Amino acid sequence: GVMYGIAPTATLVDITHDVAPFDVREGALFLADVPHSFPAQTVICAYVYPETGTATHTIAVRNEKGQLLVGPNNGLLSFALDASPAVECHEVLSPDVMNQPVTPTWYGKDIVAACAGHLAAGTD
Repeated sequence: GVMYGIAPTATLVDITHDVAPFDVREGALFLADVPHSFPAQTVICAYVYPETGTATHTIAVRNEKGQLLVGPNNGLLSFALDASPAVECHEVLSPDVMNQPVTPTWYGKDIVAACAGHLAAGTD
């Protein structure tokens, strides 16, 4: 609901919820081929954390295909970026693109999904 609330005209595609809880590597493997399945300008949002409440930096990465990948800087995006390398990367720091207040158990919703929603809505 977070992304839809921010970017109601965006098409949202749910790839999977079948990643084992807290398994970042498995999430990275699921995500590896996703960029090949979507066109340029797609915003890809993904998050898996090694445990609940784990503070990690969130990054937004533009790959060579022109897609934006948003997720935690914990290796989750690594295989997807091996397939389509990064040309630009930014740490997500602006509270303007986060749900407030950010809660430790919901970093994915409050930071990653909110930032992806803003990018899909055209916010820089």
